[in-house]
Amino acid sequence: MVAVDIDSTLVLYGFIDTAGRMAIAPEFQYAYPFSEGFAVVKNYDRYGLIDLHGREVMSTKYEILSPVIHGVFFGGDPDGLALFDTRMEPLTPFAYEAFVDITDNRILAVREGKYGYLDLKGREIIPCRYKNAYLFRDGRAAVNIGDRWGIIDTLGRVVLPIEYENSGTRAELYIFHEGRALVEKGGLYGFCDLSGDIVIPIQYLDAYQFHDGLAPVKTGYWGYIDTMGMPYIVPVFDYASPFEYGRAEVIFNGETHKMDTKGRCVKNCKNAPRAWR
Repeated sequence: MVAVDIDSTLVLYGFIDTAGRMAIAPEFQYAYPFSEGFAVVKNYDRYGLIDLHGREVMSTKYEILSPVIHGVFFGGDPDGLALFDTRMEPLTPFAYEAFVDITDNRILAVREGKYGYLDLKGREIIPCRYKNAYLFRDGRAAVNIGDRWGIIDTLGRVVLPIEYENSGTRAELYIFHEGRALVEKGGLYGFCDLSGDIVIPIQYLDAYQFHDGLAPVKTGYWGYIDTMGMPYIVPVFDYASPFEYGRAEVIFNGETHKMDTKGRCVKNCKNAPRAWR
């Protein structure tokens, strides 16, 4: 994509090829990168689609238009969006307020203020009935009815009953990491597996998701457990973060240190034990 300054008041967008040659003339108010052979372009504050030859395959008539992803895209205006396929035919009515994203071949959508899921043919596989919902991950998604949360599969079957809490202190509740999802009930935290079974009891004052096979959990102090719920690094920390790239930040006796997955201090270790395991 390239922007061309036509004069001091007008900039138009077009596309160049990998050799730097002009492939599609600069004639658009704005243009976005190609995705799956199509690019969203803007003229007169409306959006349309062009193909790789610069041909307009959908006229610039919509106020809202998304890139093509997995062979589908959405378009419309603030009064209603529809899902389209690459034949430029609508797969749904213009009845949706939002199409959030696509994961596990399911499109998280909002209709009449409620969340549900469509397949890639535009069929509402899981009705828009949830107050809130997350994207699928590992074939599972968190959904919310009233003030309770649970987990469903890609067919809408309940995996974890919709009876759990989300106090808002953990943005990643009910999202699976390494086969475990953090859940909350009665202000305490535990973990379920992909079958919805509580495999690590709901007993911790606070917790984070698993990374590098370990999760930080708080009893009186913070420590780490493995995916079976067994203590791995003793709970002696004022605070413990999730691991990232084999390192975690911990606060011990008021000082911040870096630790590896063996419980060994690796940074700022002057006043730290050699290892906390």
